Amino acid sequence: MGPRYEVHQHLTVQHVRRVGRDVVIDVAVAGDEAHVITFSFADRFAASAQAAAVDAWRQRATPLTYVRGDGRGALVDDAELFRLGYEGDASRPW
Repeated sequence: MGPRYEVHQHLTVQHVRRVGRDVVIDVAVAGDEAHVITFSFADRFAASAQAAAVDAWRQRATPLTYVRGDGRGALVDDAELFRLGYEGDASRPW
């Protein structure tokens, strides 16, 4: 059996901050549940770049999906990923 993953959808970023090499993100789930997600990076420059990207999502109120498992996690704009994946491909029937 492969790794187990948790998927949390429809998150919005409420606050993002960089603390050293970490990016700490406060997110809300539909229904106003609050959660904190922390990512650690190799250096503070990488952390600063990621914090800026997450803050752009916050400013646009982008709904996000958080996937975690096997000791790793990712916060993604899945609607944008799907759009980019299927944009301009007329061979797909859906």
